[in-house]
Amino acid sequence: MTAAVQTEIWQSTRDAESLMRYYESLHRRLHRWHTAGSFVLGIAGTGAAVAFVARLPEQVQVLAGLVLAVATVAMFVSGLAAKAAVAHAISVQCAELALEFKTLYLDVRSHALADDAATAEWRKLVERLTNATSKAGAAGLASNDKLVAKSYETAREVMDLAHAA
Repeated sequence: MTAAVQTEIWQSTRDAESLMRYYESLHRRLHRWHTAGSFVLGIAGTGAAVAFVARLPEQVQVLAGLVLAVATVAMFVSGLAAKAAVAHAISVQCAELALEFKTLYLDVRSHALADDAATAEWRKLVERLTNATSKAGAAGLASNDKLVAKSYETAREVMDLAHAA
């Protein structure tokens, strides 16, 4: 197996690891926002909250009503729960693929696979990774560049430690 193919497989392993970390972080972030929004709407709907707002000046009551209406619409329009579920599903698929890439890399290093077989398997895994992450766009998940960079850096550090061992 050529060093270039080994490098490509290792880079794909790192990419899958990075994407897994990114989509899991995105899932947690979206889930927190959904939970916080649900909590606020739940509190706002209680009798105590209504009684409290009723004691406020009329202008504040109108403002509180508008804020609650916007928050309610935003919760339903944003689809945070569905986006969080998609991000989690993608992260699980990326984790599985990262493991498969690692296994392929070890097989290549131990010469357990012929070059053609390793390259064919690598291409299949890359296609599966592309298909898994393409679901993000369909679900309306916006990319977060800071989170991408953080996830890549963490994956790089972990993978470099694993590679050195």
